[in-house]
Amino acid sequence: MEKKVRILDLFSGIGGFTLAAEHVWGDDLEIVGHCDINDYCEKVLEKNFPGTPYFKDVQKLSSENLGEVNIICGGFPCQDISQAGKGLGIEKGKRSGLWSEFHRLIGDLRPTFAVIENVSALTLRGLNIVLRDLAEIGYDAEWQCIGAYQIGAKHRRDRIWVIAYPNSNEFRRLYRGFQEPTDIRGVDAFNKSAEICGEISNTNSKRPQRFDK
Repeated sequence: MEKKVRILDLFSGIGGFTLAAEHVWGDDLEIVGHCDINDYCEKVLEKNFPGTPYFKDVQKLSSENLGEVNIICGGFPCQDISQAGKGLGIEKGKRSGLWSEFHRLIGDLRPTFAVIENVSALTLRGLNIVLRDLAEIGYDAEWQCIGAYQIGAKHRRDRIWVIAYPNSNEFRRLYRGFQEPTDIRGVDAFNKSAEICGEISNTNSKRPQRFDK
C-alpha cells in the first residue's frame, strides 16, 4: 500500500487549496484537517469534504492532534496587510499576526512543503518577516506574484504565493531539480522582494539559482 500525501489546510475558507490538491493527487491524498474560524465556511467544508477533521482555532492546533503532515497550505488573514486596511502589518495586526501560528505549525510539523498565500502587498508589509521566520526554522522559500487575470479571470486580483521547503543537504540531494533561493533572510529579503515585485501590481518573480550538481 502506497503512502498517501497528508495535507493540512489552514485558514481554509471554503476549501480551495484542498480542492486543488484533490485534482492533483486524487485517492492518494489524505486531508489531515481543515481549520477556519468562520461558521459559514465550516458548513461548506463539512458538506464538500464529509468526514474530514475540522478545527475551529488555529491557536489550539499542535503536532499532538495532527500527526504527520507532508504539506501545510493556507492564506493567513490579509486585513492588516491589504491596502484596503489600516496597514498594521504582521507584527502589530491582530488578524494578520496569525502568521505566527502558521509559522509555529511549520516548525512543529516539519512538512516537506508549506504553501503560503496572501495579498501582493505582503511584499511591502511583512514578506521580510515571513522569510526571516522560515529561515530561522530551517526553511528556504521561493515566491511569485500572480494575478487572477493571468489564468483567465476577468479581474486582476494580484496575490503572492510562497513555497517553503527544508534547506537541509538531504533535501538538496533528493530534489536537485528544484531551484535554490539566494539570500532570503531579514532586510535583504525585503529589499530584494521590493525591488523585484516593486509596484503592487508587478507580477515578476524572484529568479533563484539552481543547486550545484
